[in-house]
Amino acid sequence: MKRKLASIALMIALVLTMTVGSTTVSWAAGNLSSVESTIRTALNSYKAEETTSDGDLMFFVYDLLPADMKSSEIDVYRQKFEAATTEKEGQIQFYITIDGTLVPDEDAAPFVAKIPKLTPSTVTEASPELTADWRAMGQAMDKIPASNDVTKEQLLKAALAAAKNGSTAKWTEFYKVDATTSAVGSITGYLEVSLNGQTKELRQHMEIPMLGQKMPTKAISINSKEWKILRETNIERYKKGLTLLTMPAALQKACDTRAQEQTYNTQPAHTRPDGSGYQTAIPSSFKYTGRGENLFKCTQDVTAELAMNGWMNSKAHRENILRSSFQYMGAGTYQNQAVQIFTKTNKKIKSWTTSSGKKTFSTVDAMMNEYLICTDTAGVKSYIPLDTSYMKKVKGGYTIKLNSSKTIKLKVKSSKTTNSGSYTDVASADQKAVAWVTKKKIMSAFNKTQFGPKAACTRGDVFTYLYRANGSPNVKIKNWFPDLKSTDSYYKAALWAKKTDIIDYGLFYGEDICPKGYALYYTWVSVGSPKVKSASSFTDFRPQVFYADAVAWAEAKGIIKNSGDNRFGGDDPCTRVEMARYLYYAYK
Repeated sequence: MKRKLASIALMIALVLTMTVGSTTVSWAAGNLSSVESTIRTALNSYKAEETTSDGDLMFFVYDLLPADMKSSEIDVYRQKFEAATTEKEGQIQFYITIDGTLVPDEDAAPFVAKIPKLTPSTVTEASPELTADWRAMGQAMDKIPASNDVTKEQLLKAALAAAKNGSTAKWTEFYKVDATTSAVGSITGYLEVSLNGQTKELRQHMEIPMLGQKMPTKAISINSKEWKILRETNIERYKKGLTLLTMPAALQKACDTRAQEQTYNTQPAHTRPDGSGYQTAIPSSFKYTGRGENLFKCTQDVTAELAMNGWMNSKAHRENILRSSFQYMGAGTYQNQAVQIFTKTNKKIKSWTTSSGKKTFSTVDAMMNEYLICTDTAGVKSYIPLDTSYMKKVKGGYTIKLNSSKTIKLKVKSSKTTNSGSYTDVASADQKAVAWVTKKKIMSAFNKTQFGPKAACTRGDVFTYLYRANGSPNVKIKNWFPDLKSTDSYYKAALWAKKTDIIDYGLFYGEDICPKGYALYYTWVSVGSPKVKSASSFTDFRPQVFYADAVAWAEAKGIIKNSGDNRFGGDDPCTRVEMARYLYYAYK
């Protein structure tokens, strides 16, 4: 049974969340005391397993309800889990709600589903040969550098090559979330290693570093926030067709000084504590013909996002960011302060190289993990991260627009992708859906050439996309979600979902990965829960599961197709490209 990707929190209160794994119809009130007694009696002979899910418990309860209560909305709330050992039983403690009424009462002991003791046969120790192969496989996979280019086939090949005793292996689960310039990625898989009838599970987890995080820390004073400010500034300049800014050591030194000064400075803006102008912080050896400064202060530790939002929403600061004559920029962050210093010069960049010295890269990701080192005609070195967000795609690679006498071009070898659409990482069959959701600004691409189709969607993402697909209406209702903050990017989307009855009270879990079954169900409900004429052809879920009608509807509309294995994979993470398909066919 698949592992849950997001935990279900217990809410033992009368304000409860709607668990979408509910069986929902209508009912007339029954004798809950009798129902409670029936469930407790049945649990005496019920044998749970470590893999018993909340859905399994829900169906167990449902089967025990009297006929006049079969139309109830049933939710399961797990309170405690104890694994079984060879010495003692395990148990699952849980409560249920029947149309919002807690059973048993919150003052009473929860229901208990017992897990039998493990038998020696259950915990047979793996042979030394299997254990040796298992360990060697893990070590072999660990040696592969984590990147967006790593595949499960590549990992499996390395694992099998390391098995010296003849063990075989196969993935039982494999999840991959690509890294971006703003978020780390990850690979998590479960490998079933087998030898002579014995099996041993190997968990493989790899964190994929954020793209573009390599910085010239030995050459300039820089941290990740300041590097990101440079990146975001250049994205804004690229939108306007302006030359990009690079970062020299002199301006970084000045910005470090100015950011720290601002924490105690009582002088007017752009004036240093000693009364002199901000420009005196720039080393005298650094020559320029014009300058500008942006300051930002907030009530918390400053981030690149906060600073850039503040500056871009201010006319004067935005003008500095978008001033065409500027060539260099420094960025400083300290506690709740951020600063930018810009300068212009009549010196052009005469030479350049990358941080690795390479000018040809095998993949776009490999290029984006580098930075550019530029030298102008006065000998000043400056730096800029390589990012396709502000680079122009040309035949054979990319160009970057700097204040240079020659075009700066980097070569990228031909992609193995065979699609012919706008996004190089999207299959041909999905190009229309992706193009539509991006054009309608329902979903955003990672950059001009990459959509990030394999990245997993969070619950916050899913509801944000549905909210946008419905026109992003203004919603003025009470926030019923204890874990939802007004600063969350999905705040309005969550309130909209509550108002439109897609979800109910309780915890929102906006940062949890959203399973495919849930995402499709929410989409189906958002368009009015269209009736279906027949069941789907998929057989990897019970007909009573909450998303069954949504799957049948989606299959009938051609949103999803049965590849022949009859598996829908409702517990798998919903990827960005899958969500794009749902939205395109549901709303186009």
